[in-house]
Amino acid sequence: MQRFENARDAALALRPDDPVYCFRPQVLKADALQFMGMFPGKTAYAVKTNGEQIVLKTLVEAGVSTFDVASPGEFAAVRAVSADAEMLYMHPVKAQSDIKLALEKYGIRVISLDHEDEITKLTRVVRALDIDPGAITVFVRIQTKGHAAYELSKKFGAGPANAVELAERLNRTGYKVGLCFHVGSQIEDPDTYERALASADWVRNRLTFDIAGLDVGGGFPAEYGHDPNRKQVEMPSLGQLMSRLAGDLKEYQFDQMPLVAEPGRVIVARCLSLIVRVLLRKGKRLYINDGIWASLSDSWTGKITLPARFIP
Repeated sequence: MQRFENARDAALALRPDDPVYCFRPQVLKADALQFMGMFPGKTAYAVKTNGEQIVLKTLVEAGVSTFDVASPGEFAAVRAVSADAEMLYMHPVKAQSDIKLALEKYGIRVISLDHEDEITKLTRVVRALDIDPGAITVFVRIQTKGHAAYELSKKFGAGPANAVELAERLNRTGYKVGLCFHVGSQIEDPDTYERALASADWVRNRLTFDIAGLDVGGGFPAEYGHDPNRKQVEMPSLGQLMSRLAGDLKEYQFDQMPLVAEPGRVIVARCLSLIVRVLLRKGKRLYINDGIWASLSDSWTGKITLPARFIP
């Protein structure tokens, strides 16, 4: 890998015809350490955000030892950089064959779900492998409401009453049971976590047993650019957001139990940038050699304004 002092030096030296990523390992380490220092629980990096080997390896070097994984490819990617990293299989919908692979080959013992059929699939595999259900922690994913660049509650999560039923069934079967939620990616409302915690508290208060922990998911926003044609959402800094989250956790009395967070872009966004070539200027439009169907998909699917600068 070629090394340069900064992206400008790389662009001027390479003058690349193809898009080129610039990676800053020290920035990644600093942002990972900052998050781990602020969150009062276990930090599980969301591999789906960026699962490149160099990113995962750098995170391991920074002290990240837990990863949120969602597919066999991500299981393998994490294991390739760390023989003993803990993996949390937090995708709520899984193929039965993937559950078997996770439990049997990779030793994963933390899973999430949001539907009774997922309990059936999981239990079928657990019994076939002769695994004690008590060795597995299952997080029931609760549906939440909020505003985010990628809003996930319409796709995943059980309603609060249904979450109670799922948790009780899991407890009767012998699993350790936790609660989790995911407020979406790149939240746009600082009240989002408080509302999600209120839902989790409602569920917990209706259970006949003590939960094993709470996973607050991701959603922690990264700093991007601002489109002057769109109303700007005023978001608190990460420090302010974490302070508020800590207060909400204490208010709802979740602060004394095992906690997990699944940060993604808030850790990895600043460490990478992309050099692209301007192919044509047509009025106010610039035509470049990359786009929304490749490296810049966030600008379309998430309506995120990516910061940019011109290097002559």
